[in-house]
Amino acid sequence: MFGHFRNKLSHYLQEQLEIKGKKLKEKQEAEKQRLEEAERHRLQQMELKKKERMEKMKKVQEARQAKIKALADKHQELEKKSQQKAESSSQAQERKIREEKERAFFTGNRSCMKLKRDGKKTNNCD
Repeated sequence: MFGHFRNKLSHYLQEQLEIKGKKLKEKQEAEKQRLEEAERHRLQQMELKKKERMEKMKKVQEARQAKIKALADKHQELEKKSQQKAESSSQAQERKIREEKERAFFTGNRSCMKLKRDGKKTNNCD
């Protein structure tokens, strides 16, 4: 008689152990899936942040390039203006020298013209 109860009790305890084992496995599996999902989410967030940083860096780089280009264009424009001023002032100077030479030539004062051409002082030639 005790053998029969012992057998039933052993069988009952075995079933309870199996049930607890299944529940534990299910719980472990659920935890494992939760952790995997959390890891996937974390990786996605990191990837998203990385993309955002890259886009931000790209925008900053584009802004820097635009600034550099604007400064280069401004510098080039100023260079052109100064070159044009230098050309116009040198043309005006050449015109002035040419007029003086013509005036000196037509007034018959060739010695003054020669002095001016050589870059010497021409005090009493005017």
